[in-house]
Amino acid sequence: MPQFPGFRNALLGLGLALCIPSLTTATPQGDAPAILKSSGDDYKEPIWVSGEAFAKTGTEPDWSLLGVNTRSSVETLLDLQKDQSRIRREKASGSRTELKKEVAAAECSSSVVTSGPSSGNAPTESFLDLLRHSTGIYSGKVTGVTPGFFLGAPASLLRVEVDRVFKEGSAYQGTTELYVYHPFARFALGPYVFCSGANDHVFEPEIGGKVLLFVDGPPLDKEGLLVTPKREQIFYESAEGKLVLPERLRTDDELFPTRSLREIEKLVGRGLKQAHDSRNASPRAPRGNP
Repeated sequence: MPQFPGFRNALLGLGLALCIPSLTTATPQGDAPAILKSSGDDYKEPIWVSGEAFAKTGTEPDWSLLGVNTRSSVETLLDLQKDQSRIRREKASGSRTELKKEVAAAECSSSVVTSGPSSGNAPTESFLDLLRHSTGIYSGKVTGVTPGFFLGAPASLLRVEVDRVFKEGSAYQGTTELYVYHPFARFALGPYVFCSGANDHVFEPEIGGKVLLFVDGPPLDKEGLLVTPKREQIFYESAEGKLVLPERLRTDDELFPTRSLREIEKLVGRGLKQAHDSRNASPRAPRGNP
């Protein structure tokens, strides 16, 4: 069964951003699965529900799509919304729930901070840890960014077109496309704005950006599509070429001199080759007289 240590229990203390927005126009983004369910038989509720799925439910988002546990957390936070009169007017208008995939950062009065789930427990204290303990290493381009809720918290699902496989994990063998959980989101459903990651040193993803992924566990979803990296297991480079490293690894001895994802990919290739050569090196002849 997938484990989500401390994730759901922390939702009520996160300060979910709920405000009445002046909405901006969204740019088109790639499709992603509307709902993903856990691969564990004893966890029946969805682990991912896209914002698009809520936009199809009528005049008010159908929070029951989240399941009982995470729905109660979100609904409690919705009840804390300050401008309830505005919400009542929106509901009385009878207009359908509209999804805005992007809103301005200024519309976020606060932001959810989450550690996020992970399907593996490998050490991630250094770049060498990532090389030694990852079961799969992939690089690719972001071709879609879909907002939604992961275990009830605002998040994005990145669609990544894989263009290079440095190490192929058995769980994702032969894949050319991955869906990657990312704890950043700024979107609106009707009168509500949902934000996460903006104040927590998390990169803002965009279509055309590039990622380098270090995987150390199986997919958490039944479809086998989902990658749920720890923050140290995903490196990002924007379409403009700005490299964004995980905060904890920015002073790593190996990574500190690098200025591009391509340079890091070369480090990955060299490191894996050295490890391979070391494993296959001929044993030294014993010293001393035979």
